[in-house]
Amino acid sequence: MKRLYSILILFFIALNLFSQSYNTLFKKGEKYYYSENYHEALKYFDRAIYLNSKNDFYFFMRGMTYFELNDYPNALRDIEIAIELDPDEGEYYFWRGRLKSIVKDYSGALNDFDKAIESDSYDDINYYWRCNAYYWLNDYGNAIADISKAINLDPQNDNYYFTRGRINAHNKNYDDAIDDFSKAIELNPDLIGSYTMLSIAYHRIGKNELGLKYAQMAYEKDTTGNPVFKSNLGLYYAYIGNFEKAINLIENAIQQDSTNFFISSMFFQLSRVFSLFGEKDKALYNLNLAFQKGFNDISYFEENYSDLALIHNDPSFRKLLNSYNINISPNIFHNDYSTSNYSKSEIINNTANGIEDVDFNIPTTNNQKITTYVLIIGNEDYSSYQTDLSSEANVDFAVNDATIFREYLIKTIGVPEKNITFKTNATLAQMKQALFKLTTIAEIKGEEAELIFYYSGHGLPTEDTHEAALIPVDVSGTDMSSAILLSDVYKQLTQYPTQKVTVFLDACFSGGARNQPLVAMRGVKVPPKQEMLSGNLVVFSSSTGEESSGAYYQKQHGMFTYFLLKKLQETKGDVTYKELSDYIYDNVREESVLVNEKLQTPQTLVSPDFSETWETFILK
Repeated sequence: MKRLYSILILFFIALNLFSQSYNTLFKKGEKYYYSENYHEALKYFDRAIYLNSKNDFYFFMRGMTYFELNDYPNALRDIEIAIELDPDEGEYYFWRGRLKSIVKDYSGALNDFDKAIESDSYDDINYYWRCNAYYWLNDYGNAIADISKAINLDPQNDNYYFTRGRINAHNKNYDDAIDDFSKAIELNPDLIGSYTMLSIAYHRIGKNELGLKYAQMAYEKDTTGNPVFKSNLGLYYAYIGNFEKAINLIENAIQQDSTNFFISSMFFQLSRVFSLFGEKDKALYNLNLAFQKGFNDISYFEENYSDLALIHNDPSFRKLLNSYNINISPNIFHNDYSTSNYSKSEIINNTANGIEDVDFNIPTTNNQKITTYVLIIGNEDYSSYQTDLSSEANVDFAVNDATIFREYLIKTIGVPEKNITFKTNATLAQMKQALFKLTTIAEIKGEEAELIFYYSGHGLPTEDTHEAALIPVDVSGTDMSSAILLSDVYKQLTQYPTQKVTVFLDACFSGGARNQPLVAMRGVKVPPKQEMLSGNLVVFSSSTGEESSGAYYQKQHGMFTYFLLKKLQETKGDVTYKELSDYIYDNVREESVLVNEKLQTPQTLVSPDFSETWETFILK
């Protein structure tokens, strides 16, 4: 009996020593791990696991060590074993989700992040990484929802605002993106990426001066001497028309990049600058150099494709794309237009090299139109909201039309920015809500208020009554029951007595369009019924009922809007309605035939109440 008792004691002593042995090995591995000596850590974790292969945390820590060594297959294998041993530990799912994201298994990553959130719904990092998985799956709605939850849980995290800003910018929600990037900078003034993204967002909404400001700040914040920031700065000088400085900065950045790590993208930027400047041969030459140096970022190329408008239709351009296997989306080509009928000097003028065009050198005023209230809508992107439409059904430059008109109202006419409701790619609900807001203001302010309504986008006649209607981006031209009748718009705007209501319509209602009709199957254009105006209303319309309203591709505006802006620029806003009407009428009729080879005849329609007085009205 005593002998058996002694054997048991020795057994438990040995077992305890064995347990201490693998625990000691694991602790040593942890010590090396946290001191970032991962190769040594791996040795001790291997030995600990050899002695005890049932401990989930051992496998997890070895998996994390492989993760730090960028050995993702082994990391994934170990964390999967840890999950098998303890399927209730949320952190294990989180890290497996991270690893699946790295190997681009985003659907698998989502499942793991879901389980991590089930385990701990108050950990903001879980929502942040699930947001990233949604983003890569192109599920931007859920991505925004998750990053917003992360922000609610940690409102001081600058990276979360930066991430939401990037998603908003990708979705072309530039105002929201600007708010997010600005908040990220407020929380972390040294977050250089936010300055760069702000410059891009401001450029996308036509505020190139602010784009330049933030590109300059990014360049000044950089302490590493990264030439990319200098090259980006050069690009923004090009956008405001200072091409000499733009070219000098980018060429200097290329010389500075001794590693050649960024050089391909900088040659791409230089190609864009020369295209904007009107130098076709140099644009093609530098684009070829970009491809030679390995430029292959298709997404970046497509985002900035319009900068290369000068060379779009040059055979050498298409040959370059084919020779370097640059396979861009066919939809990108729908904005192509020929520049062959324009001289180099004309192209330079069009890109604002100092001899101004309407997007640049916008006159300013100290005048304040504090009782003027405005609704501006630019509906361009119909195909993103209606899957049965190709991008040819979009309205080229409608967003730019709306954006620059807004700039003139603020800078030249003196309308306070807060008095302007600005919508791009507006849905039916958004348009109705915005119109209701404007009429509510009219009710509140009464006869001291002046209303302005601007619309650039698709219009169509209803099939049964042939009434003109505005088309929200989410309304199909085959079902006009949800379209917004122009007569209803006029009734809303004149529902309450005001000083005057001015409407600008860069849309046609015959069934034609800037590129492809919204409803190509209709075939024959249908002239809409002429609306009877009432109240204090003046309407500037881009064409007659039988005509289509064209784009002025060389100016990147609708033909009507371009000459509207041009007259405001030339007169600094000091122009009567009669002078404005005559100028638009004469120039649009002539240029539409010369450029688009079809007649477009603007109209000015006036309600009977204003028939004797409208000609002397002024916007300013």
